Amino acid sequence: MPTTIGLLDDLEQLVLQQNALIGPLPTEIGEMRAMRILDISRNNLTHPVPSELGRLSTLERLSLNDNVPGLRGSIPTTLGGLNARTVELSNNALNGELPTFLQTFQSGRLVRIAGNPYYCPLPTWSIPTIWSMSTTSANQAPPPPLSAYAGIACRHCHDEDYNADGTLKYTSRDFRGNVLPDYTRSCSGHGICIDGAVCNCEPAWRHGSFDDCSHLACPTTPVLLPNGETIQAVCKNIGTCYNSVYMYNTTQVSTQGACFDGPSTFFTPESFVGEDYVSHYVQCALNKVTIARCQCPEGTAQPDCRAIVVEDAQLTVLSAAPRATTTPSLTASLLASGLALAAAAGLTIQRRM
Repeated sequence: MPTTIGLLDDLEQLVLQQNALIGPLPTEIGEMRAMRILDISRNNLTHPVPSELGRLSTLERLSLNDNVPGLRGSIPTTLGGLNARTVELSNNALNGELPTFLQTFQSGRLVRIAGNPYYCPLPTWSIPTIWSMSTTSANQAPPPPLSAYAGIACRHCHDEDYNADGTLKYTSRDFRGNVLPDYTRSCSGHGICIDGAVCNCEPAWRHGSFDDCSHLACPTTPVLLPNGETIQAVCKNIGTCYNSVYMYNTTQVSTQGACFDGPSTFFTPESFVGEDYVSHYVQCALNKVTIARCQCPEGTAQPDCRAIVVEDAQLTVLSAAPRATTTPSLTASLLASGLALAAAAGLTIQRRM
C-alpha cells in the first residue's frame, strides 16, 4: 500500500479485503482521521500493526483478520483508545504478551483476537475455559466473563514445557473432565515462553543450569581469577547453587507487612536453615518458600563459599634455664607434636629458635 494513502484525510470507508495485498500497513493510515470503516482483511499483510491506528477516533470497524503470512508483533496498546464497535485481529501472526486493556475492551464490542501464536502464559482473565472448571453441573458450564476471548491460545516452549515422553507439563480440565492445555502456565511459573522456543526467566530464576526457570538463582558476585580477570559468578565460582523447598505456616512468618510473591520480608528463612542461604522466594498462595543455597567445598565458609581467613600462629619453644637439664629427644618430641597439632588445625607455623 502506498504511503500517500494518508493524504485521503476525508475518506470514511476503505475496504480492500481479499486483494492479495502484501507488505506492511503504512503508518500514514493514522492520518485518515475521518475513517469509520477500515477493512484490509484476507490479504497477505506482514510486519507489526501500526500503533498510529489508535489515532482513528471516528473508527467504527477495524478488520485486519486472516492475513497470511500475517501481521506480527504485539497488539499495540494504542488500540485501547479506539471507539470502534468491531475489532478483528484474528488469524495473523501476532505474538508477544496480551496488553492489559483487553481485559475490559470487549464490553459493548465484538473483538476477535484468536488464531495468533501469543507468548505463554496468558492471563487467566483471557481464557474462557478457566471458569468452566468450577461448575457443579455435568452438562453446562458457567458463562465466561466479558474479558475472555473464545479460541485464544499461546505457544508453550517445545522443550522446557514438555515432559520427556512428549506430553505437556501444564494441563487442566473443563467442566466435563476433558484434559486441556493450561495456557496460564509456562516456564515453571517464573518466565515467559518466547515464540514457543525459549523461556525468558524472571531475573531471580535465571539459573544457568536450568532453562525452564525451575530453580531459584544464587546471586552473583565479582570473583578474581588467577589470570587477573574479574568475572561475575555464583558461590565464588567454586561452589554449586542448589535449592531447598519448604512449606510454612503462619507461626513461621514475620509480621512485617502483607505477603507478596518474591523475596518478601513476610517470611524469614532462618527458621529453616539459619543463615545458610543466599536468596529466597516466597509463593504466598501456596505457603511455599524456595531457598537458594551454596554447596561449598571443604575449607570455605557458608553461606557463599567465602575463603576462611586464619591469622598466622606462632609456636615458640623456649629453652629451659639450665640448658643441660633439657633432654634433646623430649624437646624434639614436643616440637613434632606441636607441629602436627597445628597442621591439623590448618595453622601456619613459624619456628622461633
